[in-house]
Amino acid sequence: MAEAVRKSGALGFFAVALLLVVRSVPADVARSPAAPLPTYPAHTRSSLYIAVRDGTRLAIDIYRPSAGAAGLDRPLPVILMATPYHRAELGASNEIKFLESSTMPEGVLLAGLLKHGYIVAVLDIRGRGASFGTVYGGIPQGEQDRSDLFDVIEWLAAQPWSDGHIGMAGCSYNALTQFMAAEAMPPHLRAIAPCGMGLDLYSGARANGITQVSFYQGWDELMYKLDITNPAPGIDGDEGGLLLQAAIAEHRITWDKGLAGMAPTRLARPFRDTPSSRPEYEYEGAAHWKFFRNLGMSRIPMLEYTGWRDLLPEQVLAWHRSLARLGVPQELIIGPWYHCAWYASNLTDALAEHLRWYDYWLRGIKNGVANTPRVRYYVQGAARGHEWQSAKRWPLPDERPTTYFFRRGIPGPGPSRGGGILVTAAPPRDEIKDDYIVDYTITTAEMATRWHPPGNTGTDSHAGLNPISSDGIDAKSLTYTTAPLAKSMQLTGFPSVALWVSSTARDQDFFVYLEEIDEKGRSTLISEGAIRASDRATRDAPFDNQGLPWHPTFTADQAELSPGVPVKIDLALYPLSNYLRKGHRIRVSINNFDKGQWDTPESLSRPTASVFHDSEHPSSLTLPFILK
Repeated sequence: MAEAVRKSGALGFFAVALLLVVRSVPADVARSPAAPLPTYPAHTRSSLYIAVRDGTRLAIDIYRPSAGAAGLDRPLPVILMATPYHRAELGASNEIKFLESSTMPEGVLLAGLLKHGYIVAVLDIRGRGASFGTVYGGIPQGEQDRSDLFDVIEWLAAQPWSDGHIGMAGCSYNALTQFMAAEAMPPHLRAIAPCGMGLDLYSGARANGITQVSFYQGWDELMYKLDITNPAPGIDGDEGGLLLQAAIAEHRITWDKGLAGMAPTRLARPFRDTPSSRPEYEYEGAAHWKFFRNLGMSRIPMLEYTGWRDLLPEQVLAWHRSLARLGVPQELIIGPWYHCAWYASNLTDALAEHLRWYDYWLRGIKNGVANTPRVRYYVQGAARGHEWQSAKRWPLPDERPTTYFFRRGIPGPGPSRGGGILVTAAPPRDEIKDDYIVDYTITTAEMATRWHPPGNTGTDSHAGLNPISSDGIDAKSLTYTTAPLAKSMQLTGFPSVALWVSSTARDQDFFVYLEEIDEKGRSTLISEGAIRASDRATRDAPFDNQGLPWHPTFTADQAELSPGVPVKIDLALYPLSNYLRKGHRIRVSINNFDKGQWDTPESLSRPTASVFHDSEHPSSLTLPFILK
């Protein structure tokens, strides 16, 4: 059977995989352990190449728990992390850095799993680290990448030190490889923990038609360094590093040909359906919703982490909702974290949560996982002891959307170029609009936002709790502010805006910031969103989008503005969970530029943007208040 899998094509590959999954996954794996599981203070490490079905050699490190100088004889479950960021690092004296002393955010997690009796395998994916092969567009795309992961997982399951139960772990790109592995349905993959990864690769760092240029360029700079100038360690037995040098030479050719970078391929595709120069660049071809059938059939259990300040929390929630429809067992934990910061946080015990997950699904230990709430989330600003809350599903069943309409009014507290108010009563006919001359000095570069978090997120477990002052944004923006809240309220979910806008330009970007204003008028950012007016068209999402507006960025959907003619823009902001104090206010701040961060064009003649709020053009904000 294994030989048939290796030789099968794409259709045969999935058909054979499905047959094996159906035969090998028990209906109920849970059983009581005979005795407490031991811990292991020592380990052994080895590295080698695995040849996948097309002959490409992939470098992998194997860490095995040890009670002494040698590994254990009895087989154990295996946790795999497949990464582009180096499976290991070299220290100052050319020693291999152990997992928990490495630069990877998952290092402490993997080291903890190793001590608790799990074998840990870390793979350099195709075209990265010490592995051979080619990577296209900076990110895994097609069936070759899925088949690589299938082959590696089945190789791990067949080793004498493996008990055949394979799990996966990791954040961001290291979560993407988990989803791709699950989509390939290897029969021995029993549980994964894909944290902080989006569902829609095309829209990552591309917000409704606007591109986060600095993110892509910074990522490419990092990957060139990891691929070429600061390479991964070679494998055991590579005398003189000849194999490593051969792999690096392949990487260099890939970069020289312009194949390995993400920024050039993304910037060359202004729309989702823009033709690509190579089929390997087709991000639509990597759309994960095309594999929902596979995920629904295999039902590989998934533990997911994300943060309210993560890069793509809205897409993690879309993963969760879409997979829930398919009956995939899941747990979702959302905290006040930046990207991948939960592993080092003391607001939750990420190691303990992962151990519970793997112990249940890989070892069959009855530890309460089956009865754990599906969603646990952190409410920022809640009273001590009430920050962590739970729910059976998302969106929360006790959400009460409340709509505020934009109105003219006297300036609110704190610095502001605007002076509008937010009220629950719809605007009258005689109100028209607020005009705003675009300010090209506005920037979030000095703010700790999701796209450029503070540098201490890996060591400061409370970095995500630090308030982000938005006073500087307000002073250069149109603002609309509520009256002081009559009572304390919880917001958890997706805020959204319906904006009626125009511009003297043919196109205009709009940046929207949701803020909390304290008694002294100080403004704190709690959510945000951005959109290019020409990309305002919406379609039904091919995944569970919670009914939120989805802007797919197709060529045919683009529509320029007619100067002075209002158009409606529906925009969901990033999800949040905040407890707002009595006497505080809520503010929407709107402007049209973010210097050095997004690809908004800058013109010599500054255009005038307008926000309408009359009865025919009722701009509004809808907030997800929670009834308790």
